Amino acid sequence: MHLNIRKRLFGLILSIFVLILFGWFGFFCRGHKYIIYWKVSRTFLLLFTNLYLIVSSVLLFLIVRQSIKLFYDFKILTSGFDDMTVSLKNAYKRLEMQNKEMLTMLEHIKESVFFVDEFGRIVTFNKAGKTLVEKYVTPQDFKGEKVSFLGKKIKDTFFSILRELLDSKKGYITKEVSFSHENELRTFMVYFTVIQNELFETKNGVLVVVEDLSEVYKINKIKTWQEAAKQMAHEIKNPLTPIQLATQRLQKKLRKSNNAEPVFLDCIDTILHQVKTIKDLVSNFSEFAKMPGSHIEVLDANKVVKEVCYLYEMGYSDITFNYDLQNFIPSFRADKRKVKRVIVNLLDNSVRALRKTINLQQSEISVKKINLITLKTRFRTNRNQIEIIVADNGPGIPKEVKEKMFMPYVSTTNKNMGLGLAIVHEIITQAGGSIKLLPSIEGATFQLLLPV
Repeated sequence: MHLNIRKRLFGLILSIFVLILFGWFGFFCRGHKYIIYWKVSRTFLLLFTNLYLIVSSVLLFLIVRQSIKLFYDFKILTSGFDDMTVSLKNAYKRLEMQNKEMLTMLEHIKESVFFVDEFGRIVTFNKAGKTLVEKYVTPQDFKGEKVSFLGKKIKDTFFSILRELLDSKKGYITKEVSFSHENELRTFMVYFTVIQNELFETKNGVLVVVEDLSEVYKINKIKTWQEAAKQMAHEIKNPLTPIQLATQRLQKKLRKSNNAEPVFLDCIDTILHQVKTIKDLVSNFSEFAKMPGSHIEVLDANKVVKEVCYLYEMGYSDITFNYDLQNFIPSFRADKRKVKRVIVNLLDNSVRALRKTINLQQSEISVKKINLITLKTRFRTNRNQIEIIVADNGPGIPKEVKEKMFMPYVSTTNKNMGLGLAIVHEIITQAGGSIKLLPSIEGATFQLLLPV
């Protein structure tokens, strides 16, 4: 189409040039005596003028027709572009809606989700991910920061799993990792997936999903131990009664006999004493295996603490009990017997630890210190919880025990069953609260949090 117009324009220009040439030639001839040539030139000039008018009219017609055709083609093209724009807008709206739905789902799942780009930067995360980092790592804003911002241990673990993922060439990997937090072992299930996502600033990255299994593992272990304790209590209890009855009968007969040797009576006393020890053991097993039902009532934390500690003050005069109880503390609802049992267990541990210190001071020439147990109550308004602190200035809890001290059969001495803190943890958890060991310069400091 454009080539034809060019040809026509070239023809028009050539015609004009020829007309000018003949016009000049006619003018030249007119100035001389060649009249005949002037007439010929004028004839040709008229001819070419008419021809020029005809060609211009035809060309103008062609241009107008072509313009009309181009106008309709452009209108069709514009309509096509409008339809395409509407389709793109609708597709974008659908994609945006899907993204919002996906983000809403991610925000409401309990697992923590992070997207880390190819440069090791944390590009985005969901609400659970933010809560997880604030709880275990740092309250600072970490969006856009590198993984190393979360600490050396997390960085080393992250890149170790990432290298294993890249070496496997599977595109995904699942790992179980453990960290120590506030003297307690926390277990997480971590899922790594290599993805390419156009929604983020960079295409290549890793989607990291973290699931906190600490409480699940703890509950499962406790349930397993409870089942084991229940079975052991049943199996041990059955033969104890006939052994005790037979031994007591033998004891009576030997005491009536004048020829009974003292060694036999001593052996019988030893058997009965050990039977009693085993019965106590079975009682502990049964108590741990099946926690009694709860009788919920309104309690005053200060009053409960004083009732429990009164007997300890009377029984352990060599230990100083210090009270820091908040006045006008709100009441809370719980089983009084169980709450008392929790405090008793913690006080027993503190007394045992301080008795070691007292015995050590008596056996060695050293500067004697005041053996102190501190009890504190507070109302945590930001959490709407009652806080009870039980602390001592004894030797503290060994590092190797801290991470598993709330698990059954974990003890610092061979004489104890190691069920005390496990029972305490079970009671507090059932009440909707929490217990943890707080960092302290000396001794052990336990924090109880109970809902109001």
